[in-house]
Amino acid sequence: MRQGNGKFYRWILILGLFCLLFSIQSTTASEFETRSILLKTTSQEIRLRVEVADSQALRNKGLMYRETLAPMTGMLFDFNKTTTVSMWMKNTPLSLDMLFMDEQGKILYIKERTKPGSLDTISASLPVRAVLEVEAGFVQRYQVRIGNTVSDIIFNSN
Repeated sequence: MRQGNGKFYRWILILGLFCLLFSIQSTTASEFETRSILLKTTSQEIRLRVEVADSQALRNKGLMYRETLAPMTGMLFDFNKTTTVSMWMKNTPLSLDMLFMDEQGKILYIKERTKPGSLDTISASLPVRAVLEVEAGFVQRYQVRIGNTVSDIIFNSN
């Protein structure tokens, strides 16, 4: 009887760990506030739904461990002030396009098709207020260029 109880408790422990892991994975996106933003290129306006990373904890987490990113969605990293920004792809299995922008939403620098998992830093040569991450290929598909703008952004005033 004792040997059977050991297997039972082991299965309960495994089931509990599985449930914990599932709950952590399923709540990742819900930690972030979501907003609708408008990206204006020379030929079109593109509405995106973005998760907002506007605290150090949320910026540190970013899109780490995400296996997919739905079309027309992304993550907006708001640094709460104009500053020098360095990004990386640590623990990020997706390739992304990154759009670095100023306080007015003007795109100052674009990094296309980042390398998943890379520890190389990605940064603009100018200070920026925010970085928008979208699925790799977005910039080419929608012909996004430096100088285009992102509007409907509500920046925090921390």
